[in-house]
Amino acid sequence: MSGSAEFTTSAPGEAAARLRRIFYDVMGIPEPTAPALLDPLPLPSYDPPVHTSPLRVLTGVRGATPTGAARPVDV
Repeated sequence: MSGSAEFTTSAPGEAAARLRRIFYDVMGIPEPTAPALLDPLPLPSYDPPVHTSPLRVLTGVRGATPTGAARPVDV
């Protein structure tokens, strides 16, 4: 097995318990008896984007000749 498939689990819902077991083993201290829980994080408030008018941007290169002049680009 290679790539990210090596790190996926065939035990969905057991990540908290499995990770805690590994981390406490690495630290060399006993694991707590209470169940390992992962409380979901609250979603951030939704602020809809502010709609603006199209913007016209002119670009150019210093010292450009008239044949290499910048052309307008709509963004």
